[in-house]
Amino acid sequence: MNNSKNYKEDGGDTIVLGGDVKITSTANVEIEEGAKIDGLSIFKEVEGMDDSKADTVKALKNDFNLLLSKLREVGILKV
Repeated sequence: MNNSKNYKEDGGDTIVLGGDVKITSTANVEIEEGAKIDGLSIFKEVEGMDDSKADTVKALKNDFNLLLSKLREVGILKV
């Protein structure tokens, strides 16, 4: 059992942070392609939709507005 809020596990392969983490404006955080981030609420899935079959500008506008609506629903776009 560890009494520290910040410690290493699995022979140092895992760092557990139990306290606050402050990232200043001069910091750089690099996440390599393919990395998995669990529990990060800013990454949300948007409900799927079929490819547009629009053949008029009006129909394309409706499809586009549906996409915008789905992005707003999950918080990717501000209302």
